[in-house]
This record gives sequence, structure tokens and C-alpha cells, in this order.
Amino acid sequence: MSRKAQIAIATCRGNEPARLADAPLVEAFRAIGIDSVRLAWDDEDADWSSCGGILIRSTWDWHLDPDRFLAWLDACAKATRVWNPVELVAWCLDKRSLIDLESRGVRSVPTISIGCLDSLRGFSSPWTEWVIKPAFGATAYRTSVIRSSEDLDTWLRENRVFSGPLVAQQFQSSVLERGELSLIYIDGDFSHAVRKSAKPGDFRVQAEFGGGAELATPSSEDFEIADRCLHSLARPTAFARIDLVYDEAGQPMVIECELAEPELFFGQCPEAAAKLAETVARALSCPN
Repeated sequence: MSRKAQIAIATCRGNEPARLADAPLVEAFRAIGIDSVRLAWDDEDADWSSCGGILIRSTWDWHLDPDRFLAWLDACAKATRVWNPVELVAWCLDKRSLIDLESRGVRSVPTISIGCLDSLRGFSSPWTEWVIKPAFGATAYRTSVIRSSEDLDTWLRENRVFSGPLVAQQFQSSVLERGELSLIYIDGDFSHAVRKSAKPGDFRVQAEFGGGAELATPSSEDFEIADRCLHSLARPTAFARIDLVYDEAGQPMVIECELAEPELFFGQCPEAAAKLAETVARALSCPN
């Protein structure tokens, strides 16, 4: 670490969208007199123990080396405070956490764990349309909709060097028209929501693939399932983003419980950055 700071904002290298996403938070810390510094999580020169805490924000390349990222999390937890709690971060990074949420009574996208590529070759999907993706993945990494055996063969051929665990999920066609609804919570309280939409002809809502996002008003059903998800967690969170999609009957279900590095859409709601900075500042003033 080039200098000591009260807060290290964990990010990734050379990513301009990440810098822009973090900028409102950096300014919010500055406004309340908190010294912050943005550092790439894989910066070997960083001395994480020299800061008062680490706020994981835009580590958007973690999925390229998940084992290393999880080891970094463990090291950070031993060195200083981390937001969110590392056990929750590690849990949510694994998409098999949706199976866990379903067991807790949180309605989630139907998900099946697949151990490896060999298991996938023998997998018989219970759904006509389904999605294959790494269990540890982000930004639609190695993610495809499977509608035929030819689609699966293509995915296997293109990803033949992949060696990690996988999940299969029932494809929710409503995402093509309704997109995903993201509900953002700061310090356990609802802050704002955005509806993410894919560009025509695509199912991926991420900005990297031409997706858009605009402020939205959740329904009572949306709030009910998102609140249930948040309340099912073992520990309080400084921030959370609960992503919802809709089944054929129009009922919401959780597709992601994001506690690690989600885009929090501060551009659409600048006051959320201020609230997160204040949440962290309060935590800093309290003993461990």
C-alpha cells in the first residue's frame, strides 16, 4: 500500500467503469473526513493490515481466479475488518448458495449443482430451456442458454479447458421482456431499485453486453421476497443487492444475493453512496 488510509476500497486493475462506479463513494468518504484509497485486490504490494478496514466494491475480475480471491478474503479477515463479513462474501460468490436460500424458504431460481465437465456431459436437464454457468462466476462469464443438445455440445467444446464446478438453472424467459430487478440495501435498509434490461436479442443484462438500467419501483411482492432473503442471512450487511427475475406466473424469485462486489448504481442514487460511507464510518468508530 502506497500510503496508510482509514479505508481501502478493494477494486480491480485498469477498469475504467469500476473507477467511475467507485467515484461517488470516494467522494462520500472525503465529505465526512474519511481517508480512502482504491487498491486492486490482487496488488501484491498492498499492506491491507495498515488500514482500518477493507470495503469490497469493484473486484470485478475475481471470477478469473476464484481460489486466489477466496484466499485473499481469508487473509484480509485476519488482517483487518472487511465489509461485508468474509463468510457471507464467500457464501454468496458460489451460485450454489441459491440452493441454500431455497432451503431457507427464500424462493429462488431453480438451480442444480453440477460437479464438473464430466458430470455435465451426462446431465439430463429437467427443463426445456436452461442456463449453464460456472458456480463461481460473474458478468455472465461462460454463461449460455441451452435449448438443444447442439447448444450443449457447443458450450462443452468452447469451454473444454474449464475445470471448476458448475450450476444449471431453469431459464426464465421473462428476462427478455422484464429484465432483472435489483433492490439495493444499505445498512439493512432499502435504498433504491433499478431495472436492468438486455439489449434486443440478448438475455444478458450486464452493461458489458449492452444492457441498460433505470430506477424502478418494486412491488409489494418484490419487497417481500427481497426482505426475506436479506433477513435469512446470518450476519448484518453494510450493503446488499438482491436481484429478482419472474416466473411464468409473474412471481418474483431471487437469482442473485449479491454481498461481495455488486454495482450499486450510485449514479442513479448518489445519496446511497453517502449512506454507505456513513455506515462504514460508524463501524470504524466501534471496537472490533
